[in-house]
Amino acid sequence: LMAFLELVSDPRVLALAEALTGAAPLLQGTQYFMEPLARSWTGAWHRDSQFLAGPGRSEATIRAAFTGLHARVALVADDNLELLPGSQARDDSAAEARARRDGGDADLPEARRIDLQPGDLCLFHAWMLHRGHYRAGRPRRTFDLVLAAGGRCDWSPPPAASLARAARLGARLSAGAAGFFERTRAVYAAAGPEGLRH
Repeated sequence: LMAFLELVSDPRVLALAEALTGAAPLLQGTQYFMEPLARSWTGAWHRDSQFLAGPGRSEATIRAAFTGLHARVALVADDNLELLPGSQARDDSAAEARARRDGGDADLPEARRIDLQPGDLCLFHAWMLHRGHYRAGRPRRTFDLVLAAGGRCDWSPPPAASLARAARLGARLSAGAAGFFERTRAVYAAAGPEGLRH
């Protein structure tokens, strides 16, 4: 657990995220991807902002509120991530909107596959159009640290219990890691009961 918490708060990644966004990032969550056992498929084109949208919250509102970032680390060679560079700065074109609406298999000509080698880090904007490729029988081991910069994500906050546990372990963490988790906890706690997910 301690090694994991130190990885999640790696100062090199946090400093890069802050340099790119102009704001100290907060923890949003983590994700781990592996290959499917039997069936292969291509994921749907999406922007992570679409998963946060809801009544009274458009994707444009979410994109204006804060910046979502994925820091992806490959543990084995991986080219399963496909991105559409620059799409985080604009609305969908007609073809992109159609690809999102129709689901997985539509190719977007300007998209780029990202070839990662073990230990490589890919930092990408969560509002960028992207999709994954899932191939059975081909090892996939990628870990994502998901960050929020420039504001808090009130619509999908990190679990309160996880942040409280990290705070309790603060004395055993490096100063940088302890500060990162405490800053995240304090920002979301200041939002009141709605600020943290239980």
